[in-house]
Amino acid sequence: MNVVAAEQEDISKIFAGQIKDQQVSFGRLADMPIILDTLVQVACDVSADHVERDLK
Repeated sequence: MNVVAAEQEDISKIFAGQIKDQQVSFGRLADMPIILDTLVQVACDVSADHVERDLK
């Protein structure tokens, strides 16, 4: 997971398809892909899987 700072809004726009002529740089953290130079980068493992239901 990557968290961008307010001044990195262009990164979000690239992934939203609003900016088409720029690219972002990727790296790896704990063997998972991350976007380099973002505010926060998080890698984690799934420790449990729970089936939930809709209460409607």
